[in-house]
Amino acid sequence: MSSTNGAERYAVGYSAAHLEQLRGWGELAKKTGQGEGYLAAVREMRERLEHDPRGWGDPLRSLPAMKVGLFRKYGPVLMVFYAVHTERRVVIVQQIVLTPGSPLANANEGS
Repeated sequence: MSSTNGAERYAVGYSAAHLEQLRGWGELAKKTGQGEGYLAAVREMRERLEHDPRGWGDPLRSLPAMKVGLFRKYGPVLMVFYAVHTERRVVIVQQIVLTPGSPLANANEGS
């Protein structure tokens, strides 16, 4: 698989729980009129993790023995914590949360 610029994509691993969580938040976003912004945030997450995970998030820590770097992306809708393998084009999503104080997070707390 390759991106539009010829660079090979990163393989991105999401757990089933992450995917279910994203679906649930998508439904909430639709109900609260925030569907477009939420969908844009999810698309950006997917694209950036596949094409530029090191440039997208803030580096948190390096784990040389495990050959990974840990990153966090703090966005207006989603916060994503993930690991990027230092030798292979692999990304493992560790945690996805609604950005605290965001309209969608506030709606989620009220539901």
